[in-house]
Amino acid sequence: MSGPSSVITTNDDASNAKRSATHRGYWYDNYIQYFVKSLPERKTPEIHRGYYIRYKCIRTLVDKFIAKCDRKCQIVSIGAGFDTLYWNLHETDNLPKYGIYEFDLKEVVEKKSFFVSTRHPLQKCLRGNVEITKERIESESYHLFTGDICCISDIDKRLVSAGIKKDIPTLFLAECVLVYIPLDVTNTLLQYISDEYRTVMLVDYDPISLNDRFGDVMKNHLRGRNCSLLGAQPDLNSKKSFYDMFSCVNGKLLIDAYHELPGNEKTRVEKIEFLDEVNLLYDLLRHYSIMWSSNDPDNIGLKSVSIF
Repeated sequence: MSGPSSVITTNDDASNAKRSATHRGYWYDNYIQYFVKSLPERKTPEIHRGYYIRYKCIRTLVDKFIAKCDRKCQIVSIGAGFDTLYWNLHETDNLPKYGIYEFDLKEVVEKKSFFVSTRHPLQKCLRGNVEITKERIESESYHLFTGDICCISDIDKRLVSAGIKKDIPTLFLAECVLVYIPLDVTNTLLQYISDEYRTVMLVDYDPISLNDRFGDVMKNHLRGRNCSLLGAQPDLNSKKSFYDMFSCVNGKLLIDAYHELPGNEKTRVEKIEFLDEVNLLYDLLRHYSIMWSSNDPDNIGLKSVSIF
């Protein structure tokens, strides 16, 4: 399994790419700058667009979930890294009423806690009584703590201790997380989410279909950094069948999501910078998927949630 240092490296890479993309104008994020020390070396246009459609899919599903619940919900971010969702939802006055819970490995949480405690624009967005230590942040609407996804019982205890409510609508997010853990651990996690939370949706984004030249290059690159893709699924249908504990399972390859962008938005994105090798972008997007799976016994409308 990937070690802590390799996980931190992938988190730093993602944060740098997101800052590079937002700096170019692909989407707006006024807070990523506080988690990346300086503007990173400019990424390629295909990397920018890949991160854009990743962001667009996840944020669209988050906003639609919150809307279906009329904000009477909560969000749990698995392996959250330096995600800025809390601050961006706070800025738009669209925070879930019952807060956002994040957890990650100790080394990542320590860095994030440090940034929040030393960057006033981040700290001022925290509500109520705020307590920040090296290993956790506690506030009225934002909770961050250390946790290993392989220890689901420990994660559950920490969520309960932080104030999670299992009888209200809950959105779980896993952004480029599950691919790094064994399939049996993922199965345990999915079963926990489905069994313990009455009304729930899981949104996850990961590489997929890596049994080709593209996949070999990716796996060899990550292997050199002590990262193994233990949870990679062979194709979208196989991944969907893995989620059969949920009553409703949806998934798309990012290439399809990209082509389904509203016309005016797709035009805006494609005008930001010239893309010489469109096939490189398309090949990249064919190897990532976005999934959203739900249980909705009270019929609040989760079955109708879609990306575009």
